[in-house]
Amino acid sequence: MTGPRLGAPLWWGMAALVVGLWMGGLLVAPVIPGLPTEPLVTIWLLPLTHYARDIAAALTVGATVTALLVLPDRKAQLARWATGWSLVWLALLVPLTLLTVSEVGAAGAGDSLYGMGAFLADTLVGRVLVAQAVLVLAVVLLARARGPWSWVVAALALVAAALPALLGHGGLSGEHVAATVSLGLHVAAISLWTGGLAVVVAMAAAEPTGARLLLSRFSLLALWCVIVVGETGLLSASLRLALPSQFAGTLYGSIVLLKAVLLGFLIRWGWLQRSRALPEVADGRRAALARYAGWELLTMGGAIALGIVLARLGPPNPTAPGTGFTPVALSVLAIGVPLLLVVCASRRPRWVAALAGYPEAAALGFLIVVAVVGVVGLPEALLGPELGALLGAMLLVGAGWCWLAATGRGTSWIDVALVMVAWPVIMWLTADSVTGPGAHVPMAIATTVAVEALLAFLLIGRVRRVRTDAREPVAVAG
Repeated sequence: MTGPRLGAPLWWGMAALVVGLWMGGLLVAPVIPGLPTEPLVTIWLLPLTHYARDIAAALTVGATVTALLVLPDRKAQLARWATGWSLVWLALLVPLTLLTVSEVGAAGAGDSLYGMGAFLADTLVGRVLVAQAVLVLAVVLLARARGPWSWVVAALALVAAALPALLGHGGLSGEHVAATVSLGLHVAAISLWTGGLAVVVAMAAAEPTGARLLLSRFSLLALWCVIVVGETGLLSASLRLALPSQFAGTLYGSIVLLKAVLLGFLIRWGWLQRSRALPEVADGRRAALARYAGWELLTMGGAIALGIVLARLGPPNPTAPGTGFTPVALSVLAIGVPLLLVVCASRRPRWVAALAGYPEAAALGFLIVVAVVGVVGLPEALLGPELGALLGAMLLVGAGWCWLAATGRGTSWIDVALVMVAWPVIMWLTADSVTGPGAHVPMAIATTVAVEALLAFLLIGRVRRVRTDAREPVAVAG
């Protein structure tokens, strides 16, 4: 894997970014009477350029920090990678600045050139972009430096990656200080974790003999990144979402739930990479490493894309409770969280084995609970929006876990097919119940496609297991 291909799976996150923007209605220009409208090309290209900038920043940070803490003997090669990706980062700041001016001034890209000087000098956004460009230029010039300067380069890259946090929901002012600092640490840790994994996997593929030691060193660094990402993510969510119902009833809160589940899967795959892939790498086999690392990088790209969607959505009104369960929240709580619990659990209660003998009944009970919570909204009607959201979330997670835990190792495929048939109907009715007829259609479509794809993988696995069991000879007692 060469420098230009470094972290290639990360770029698939652009698809997740487009889907997230579509769900949030962020791919069309809002029409406000009396005010100019930003060009459609700006609406599309600005978040995509943000994403590309963030990936280039992560790869630069990964190369510079990894050279110090994980691979001090390969500083020359990593310095070349850092130089190349910091140049890409610096180049992306030019269209990013033009598109930002176009968005703020609701003007075309050509007209943005005339007001760029005043924008860069007089606005917080402009000053942050200038400061980031200066820091990245310093990284470009000093990337090949040795000795103490290597630490300076790594620090500059981390600070430059975290600078956009100053622009998050209010910036560095008053009560927003905690949110800004938390977001800055969050972004820096994600950049280090994502870029570091891409660099380490590339080096492990190039030098299999030292891969085991390399991955062991990076695991400790990744663990600290996970702790920082988890803690700062929790703090940021608590500062921006004041009510439990906002996690279930708003798209912003639903995406926060989805990001939390993705973090759980990242931790799981990291552990599998350490416990299963490392022994195989020592024997010269890299299939498991490539598989787990590929899934990790794909998931990281999706999580970064969702972060950009959150920034463009903005948090909901802190005093306005959420209404019902969005299709995203319903899918995450009913399938995402239970699936994570099932794959991470080593033991299951004994009664699960008895329930496994009736997979269709387990699936039907699961669908009834999902319909009662998501479509009918019974917990909310009985207990109000806040307690109803908490009880509904617990019911969804419990019902999903019972179904997946009881039938996850079975051979029947009928229960999975039953859920696949019913899920699109539930999603449509859920979207209709949240905000009225015809609303949230993109959200319902996107979540339906994602869940159906996941269930299709489960169904294929079940069918293969049934065929395998049918071909196995049955021992007859004599």
